[in-house]
Amino acid sequence: DSSEGIENLFKALKICKISLLKSKIENSNLDRYYGGLIADYLKNNKSLIHLDLSNNCYSTGSYKILQSLNDNKNLKTLDLSGNGLKTKNILSLEFCQNTKIEYLNLSNNELKGTKCIGNFIQINPKLITLDLRNNVISDITPIIESALKCHLKNLYLSNNKIKKLPVELSKSKTITDFL
Repeated sequence: DSSEGIENLFKALKICKISLLKSKIENSNLDRYYGGLIADYLKNNKSLIHLDLSNNCYSTGSYKILQSLNDNKNLKTLDLSGNGLKTKNILSLEFCQNTKIEYLNLSNNELKGTKCIGNFIQINPKLITLDLRNNVISDITPIIESALKCHLKNLYLSNNKIKKLPVELSKSKTITDFL
C-alpha cells in the first residue's frame, strides 16, 4: 500500500538525516497522520526546493505541512493542488517566513477567502506564479492589492466565482499573464 511506503520512506529519511532537493507525492490520499509525518520531516529538511503534494485529499494534514515550511527557507515551488483545501486549511500561509517561493499552485481546491493569500504574497516578494484556478473565490481584491507591491507575473484565476475584476488590476505593471 502506498501509504505504508510513504510512512517508511519519511521515517527512513528522518532517521538517516537525508535531505531531498525535490519531493513529489501525488495521488496518495494522505490523511492527518501522514501529513504529520511529512511535516515532521520537512521541519528538518532545509534543502528542499520543490515540493509537490498534489491530489492527496489531505486537507486535515495540510496545516501541519504548511507550518513546517516556516523552517525551510529554500523552497521555491509548492504544489498543493487538488487536495480539497478550504481557506481555513491554508491560514498558516500568512505566517510562512520563506521568502524564496516563486511558484505556488493552489488550484482545484475549495478556497473561498483570499486575505491570507494576499498576505502571503506580501511576505513572499519573489512569488512569480500563483495558480488559483478551479476554486470558489469571488473577491480577488486582497490578491491584486498585494500583487501590485511585488513581482507577481502569472495569476491564474479561471473557473472561480469572480463577478467583477477590481479596478486596481488595471494599475498592475507586473502581471503579464492573467487567466
